Amino acid sequence: MPIDGLLQPRIGSLHAGVSRQAPLLRSPSQMDEIINFLPSVDIGGLADRVGTSCIANVAAAPYQSNGTYMFRTTDGQRWLFIRRADLGYPEIRNLDNGTPAAVTVGPFAQNYINAASQLKFLTLADTTLVLNTGISTKFAAPAAGITKTRAYAVIRKLSSNAQSFYLNSDAGSAVTTYDGSAGVKTREWVAQRLMEQCIARMPGLTFWRVANVVKVEGPENVIATLTGGNDWDETAFVLIKGRVSAITDLPAQMFPGEPIMVDLGNGDAKSAYWVTYDRTTNTYKETAWLDNFATAGTWDRSTMPMRIHRTGVNSFEIQPIDWAPRKVGDDNSNEAAPFRDAPITDMALWKGRLWFSSTSWVVGSQPDDLFNFWQSSAREVVASDPVKVQAEADLGNVNHLVGFRDDLMVFMRGAQCSLDGSQPVKPDTAALGVATRYDVDDACPPSVVGTVLLYTGSQEGRSVLWEYQFEQATMNNYAEDLSKHIPRYCPGSIRRIAGSAQSGRTFLWTPLDPATLYVQSSYWQGQQRAQNAWCKLNFAHVTSIWHHWVDEGTLYVLAQTSIGYLSLLSLPVDANLGENPDIDLRLDLRQRIQVTWNAARNRSEVVLPDGYYQHDDLVVCTPDSGGWFAEHPITKVWDGSQWIGHFPSQVAGTSGFIGLRFSRAFRFSPFYPSVNQVQTPMGRFQVHKVILDCLRSGDFTATLVRPDRVDMTVQLSPRVVGDALVANAGVDRTYAIPFNAQGNKAALTVSTSSTAPMVVTGYTLAARYSNLFANA
Repeated sequence: MPIDGLLQPRIGSLHAGVSRQAPLLRSPSQMDEIINFLPSVDIGGLADRVGTSCIANVAAAPYQSNGTYMFRTTDGQRWLFIRRADLGYPEIRNLDNGTPAAVTVGPFAQNYINAASQLKFLTLADTTLVLNTGISTKFAAPAAGITKTRAYAVIRKLSSNAQSFYLNSDAGSAVTTYDGSAGVKTREWVAQRLMEQCIARMPGLTFWRVANVVKVEGPENVIATLTGGNDWDETAFVLIKGRVSAITDLPAQMFPGEPIMVDLGNGDAKSAYWVTYDRTTNTYKETAWLDNFATAGTWDRSTMPMRIHRTGVNSFEIQPIDWAPRKVGDDNSNEAAPFRDAPITDMALWKGRLWFSSTSWVVGSQPDDLFNFWQSSAREVVASDPVKVQAEADLGNVNHLVGFRDDLMVFMRGAQCSLDGSQPVKPDTAALGVATRYDVDDACPPSVVGTVLLYTGSQEGRSVLWEYQFEQATMNNYAEDLSKHIPRYCPGSIRRIAGSAQSGRTFLWTPLDPATLYVQSSYWQGQQRAQNAWCKLNFAHVTSIWHHWVDEGTLYVLAQTSIGYLSLLSLPVDANLGENPDIDLRLDLRQRIQVTWNAARNRSEVVLPDGYYQHDDLVVCTPDSGGWFAEHPITKVWDGSQWIGHFPSQVAGTSGFIGLRFSRAFRFSPFYPSVNQVQTPMGRFQVHKVILDCLRSGDFTATLVRPDRVDMTVQLSPRVVGDALVANAGVDRTYAIPFNAQGNKAALTVSTSSTAPMVVTGYTLAARYSNLFANA
């Protein structure tokens, strides 16, 4: 005997988002699809997104869709970097008004940027670094080695005995004698006499003297045969041919600017280094092997990252960077960074160092000297020297670097490593440790949003969004799959992530659905996740989203429209209640305009902004005494000098908005009876009506689709004049939508393109349940 009864209480908390699991695994508050509604815990339901403000429409010039970047300078201004496709010439535009800035492009910069199939960016205050990941870096250095065309004869000491100082070579021999009893004579006197003998007896060689040092210069083959000594005390004379075995072998004064190698003979790179006498300070300074303190090699600036630097209120320069050259050591004792002759794959700023990744290496600059990747000394490694760490061979190459909390996260294809920053990062102690092992998408840069790190990949044939967290108390690394309940909802592979920690929303883009942003919303209550909701955003007349960025609660979008223009758009990331009409007007490509009354033609007119006349279905909204806006579809005409739009009614004010209506919709999951919040397919669940609770509402449409019937469409509005629906912001309204079907045999979609907001907080099913198995 069937038992009938009212089953469903009110279902609230409609902030659970989309679920694509089997219907019986879904909660009653999850939807089958949500487009342009945002699940909001604050509101306790679904709130349709705010319309986009049109910052600017950029003429349909040939721009490149990749290599686009949005950034902020220290004064709070926001900017867009974009490349022209024809010449690769970079443009920078203000994100507040779309005006182009003056850009000065230095040598190498345009070729470096234009040649890139992929660009990466790193903003450092008013400077942004630009990286072309397809160019191998080059390092130019002169040939290293000891200068073999000169030698130094040093009179180290004198004694009271008679003795001779001599020099021999293939060019001849010279000798001078010294009798300690013949009066007071100095080492300088002996050196002078020896030099005079050398000049007279050793043709083809050139001689100079400084204090007790005689310099000999000549052909390399002759200098190689040069020998010398003292016939009484072998320690009284030393002949230096570019190298000494101890620093004490060097004289107190020397020829300035001429390097000598100090080779301690310990058999390692650090036991041999170069010093040069500095006459100004009367000291030996550590240098490279080149004369006059010359630098021993520089990075080829045309192969290294460029810098975008703000030079004025509305001006920038793009220039090569003056990378620090090598000042001490050689290729053995102070070798070039491991990214030499290889592309740099990513950049990061962490712990006061600039970090580059290349192949399996991660390299950090000197702290607070971001463009210096050289050791300060070839003799020893100090804490301020660059850090060089290499991933294990089985982990592959490094694709991305991200500073996250105290760690530098290093992303390879199959593993995610971390460089610990809880202690000072030093070159002799830094090491990479494996944090997690996931097959990460190397084409999608990870993104830090608040206290979590988000990265993407694929699993079981679907796109995956992982949320990485580190629990300090338990020292536990783990990543949670946020997309497990929406298999195949995001087509293809995610390529760009941008999020807002304050609103808990993350916006993702995939090239297989280029006009859509997929939104993931999170909310935590204590240590428990209270929300993991997904939905979609699309925009009126947008065919492809080139770039998106979130800054201070605003989502910025660079999009290509159906008329071929590029449009700079912005909208708040939070769901709004429609309490401020000027902001919450649901109108895409919204711009404020002036409305004038043309008495001669008996019509209201507006001047169409740039890039608007090609759009169809434009609407002008003006303030209305009914509490919302009056909507006026316009007719476009060319008046001989400009495009104008007109409509027949006269409005009270002179100001309004122009834009495009856009569609928003959500589709309910199949309705099943539930017992103790668990759905069950047992019995027959006949739904008569769906009663929708709306905190805010305008006109909307309910469409019921059932395979065995013609689709049923019902239009509803908070106010009807005659047979016409009126755009009016209804407050706390309830709407009864006919269903008349079994709960799982039909699909109900609620959609609207009203300019008024729509906020849905819950629904109640007027339904009866027959338990066919009650007496089984």
